[in-house]
Amino acid sequence: MPSCVLAQRNQLTPCLDFIKHDLWDIRLLGILVLLRTPTPVPEVKVVDYKNVIAQCWLEAKGEMLVLMSRLQGVLLYTRKTTDADDFESFSIKPVVDKIISQLPVAELCLAARNMLNIEIETEFACRVLGDFGTVEDLPYLHAKLNNRDLHTVVKNAMERIQERTSLHKP
Repeated sequence: MPSCVLAQRNQLTPCLDFIKHDLWDIRLLGILVLLRTPTPVPEVKVVDYKNVIAQCWLEAKGEMLVLMSRLQGVLLYTRKTTDADDFESFSIKPVVDKIISQLPVAELCLAARNMLNIEIETEFACRVLGDFGTVEDLPYLHAKLNNRDLHTVVKNAMERIQERTSLHKP
């Protein structure tokens, strides 16, 4: 095995240890770091950790969604990538999106609605509802239309739900 592959695996060992941790948030952070770390072979994928993600969700529910919303804008740098030449290549948002797609939709929407109700990470909650919400979520979004800061985000989420709903009508 090439030495660069062995060296990279040795760098990933702490992340693999985190995935076995007792606390759900440490396991989730370990998965996020693994998924953002460029590995030559084999490539690490979200589906490889589907069971760990599901267990984290069972333990945390909405708290997990709040943590991911707060992490979505964070940049994870390695020693080799301290330059921010290509901002998008460092974003963790695609990894968060992939993890969210593994979660049970009904529970995910319930957690996003709760985030809207208690006004925590409301833009993120709107994005989640826009991606996965149903007509049942429209009243929760509608209640936030009067908020000037959220108006556009809420309106976009509502339109996406309505588009999806109209596509599935016979």
